[in-house]
Amino acid sequence: RVGSSTRSNLPQEVIDLLVVLSGPGGAPQDKAATELRAILHDKRAVAALSAEPWALKALSRPLIDGRPTACEAAAACLRHVALDAEGAAQMVRSGLVLNALAAALSRGTDAARQKAAAAIANAAWRGEALR
Repeated sequence: RVGSSTRSNLPQEVIDLLVVLSGPGGAPQDKAATELRAILHDKRAVAALSAEPWALKALSRPLIDGRPTACEAAAACLRHVALDAEGAAQMVRSGLVLNALAAALSRGTDAARQKAAAAIANAAWRGEALR
């Protein structure tokens, strides 16, 4: 079972999707990103994912080298994660996540750029709100 040695609190379904996201782009990555985006409309799922730094790194991969569908969906996921206090803190601490969002801003579609900008804005807002 993937992730069991890390004692992750994430459901196996989410772990499996993150494994696909961290791999090479293509149709499977598009599908995984879209499915994860739907799951992260639940705040409990966002909180569980936000507590896992490796998960945010996996979620960043499509922003760097994924197809437009995966890039947009991953940016939308990070937009939700950034509204969670722990998620925002993890994002700000991760140079990879911030660089991935910057990559989406520079090379993504209009929709991906909008979602990446919203993720950065949400993380900044959450950071200010915690001070």
